[in-house]
Amino acid sequence: VMPAVLDDIVHRVRTSFRLWHLGLILIVCYVWFDVAEIKSTSSLPDTQEFRHGSFTGLMGDGGKDLVPGELPGYTGWARSEDTLAGYFSITGHSATELKVGDEFKVSVQCKGHRDCVEGGSLFFLRAYGPSVISGVTLTKDEGQYEMIFCPLDSGVYTVEVVLSFSSPKAFDSFPLSSAISEPAYEGYLMPGFPIRIEVVESKDRGEKTTAVPICAFRQLEETSPNGALSKARWRVDSKTNAIGYTSSSDGKKVSEEGYKKNKNSIGIQMSYDYSPSCALLTSRPFEKQGPSHPFNECENKDIKVIFIGDSVMRVQWNRFEELIKEIPSVTTDYINLYGGYRMCERQDPSIKQKLEKIYAKSENSAKAIIFNTGMHDIHRLCGSEWTEDRKNYIDESVLAADFSCIREYESIIKDFADWISSVPADLRVFQSTTSAWPKYGNYGIQWPYGAQLLPLDSSFVVPFNEIAFTILDEYRKTIQIMDGFWITHSRPDNREVGEIGKKLSHPGLEVQGTMARIWSMMILEKLC
Repeated sequence: VMPAVLDDIVHRVRTSFRLWHLGLILIVCYVWFDVAEIKSTSSLPDTQEFRHGSFTGLMGDGGKDLVPGELPGYTGWARSEDTLAGYFSITGHSATELKVGDEFKVSVQCKGHRDCVEGGSLFFLRAYGPSVISGVTLTKDEGQYEMIFCPLDSGVYTVEVVLSFSSPKAFDSFPLSSAISEPAYEGYLMPGFPIRIEVVESKDRGEKTTAVPICAFRQLEETSPNGALSKARWRVDSKTNAIGYTSSSDGKKVSEEGYKKNKNSIGIQMSYDYSPSCALLTSRPFEKQGPSHPFNECENKDIKVIFIGDSVMRVQWNRFEELIKEIPSVTTDYINLYGGYRMCERQDPSIKQKLEKIYAKSENSAKAIIFNTGMHDIHRLCGSEWTEDRKNYIDESVLAADFSCIREYESIIKDFADWISSVPADLRVFQSTTSAWPKYGNYGIQWPYGAQLLPLDSSFVVPFNEIAFTILDEYRKTIQIMDGFWITHSRPDNREVGEIGKKLSHPGLEVQGTMARIWSMMILEKLC
């Protein structure tokens, strides 16, 4: 029998209980459990562990590794509705936990639409975490593609595959006839992406060491189109939002210079890293006056450095001039190839006459020549809007015979190489064409409302560089090659700021400066 007192309490609860009483009880319980959970985790380190799929990674530690969303993706270019992105799907990929130096492979396939099943789609590949890397695409049968990435640093990466063009015309069919419209850039992240992968250190690599030798010429030159991809990567040095970040200037000041140097814009600083094999010279030694400057190793040897190329070569020339401004024994000249090699070859004065004039004024100097022709050739030779203009500098017989910009570029590289090989010089280096006109991953661009058309896309540069490598292999005794493509391809976020930057032609200061230092190191080894 229930005691009288307890019976009275039960009776009171039954007659006075309201629904809000239950809500209050639930709130109290929730707060109690939440406090208990905070207490139970208060002894954990700031770095919290998370599990994604089949791997464990680190995130949210306030460190400098890049996490999803820290690099730009779609930034406002006009996109055609005529995309086949939805017909693609991931059909398989390798393990999402791998060792440094191993390949991560992911396969995609187009199904259900003839245009992409027949193949030829173009993609942009990027992975970022402790560093930013590119990947390569291998075309398989029936709309199947395999994308390959090779991370060189341990950490967690975000892997992106972007569909640039679903069904473009073959490269060798350009310039297209007026009856065929040039395809429009799409730039859609592929279904199933991004993918997160974790890269761990390999036991075979041994202990890490900070004593890395300075890169030698043989490590900086390239002998194949994709060689640079496995040598170096853009490694994250600092992030503005990382714990312990120290501003190099007044942190409250926002300036155009700060924007150009990523400090007041993307907030990420990177360096081009060849480790563990070797290291580039940083910009700091070049800033020193007196005997500490690298070019003082040349012992006051007179050196004439000649840049031949389009506006990308011009901005590299500008950066190089900054490096040697305190060295009077090193002088430079620049020959502009605006419009491409063939056009400039037939101007008055021609590029050959301009070089002869430079040589006449520097007879006793050692000579180093870096040259390129690529972007303007792609634009002028392959673009249908230049049909009439091409008649001014290309023989009528060539234009009449089923003209192909690819075939004409083969002829151009052969002529260019013949000429440069015949010129007396201590060093001759061809720089592969940079990854121009990137859309995905850019920022600070005032996008027009019109479509972004082929051939003005980074993917169109690839076959031109392959042609250059193939032909220049015959000139290896007299001409070496320096990479301009892969060093720029993974950095659409680092483009020139300003009016001309809207053309997406020029890399930004961080990339420009690195390319100038690589060229400097090649000169230092061969001429000093």
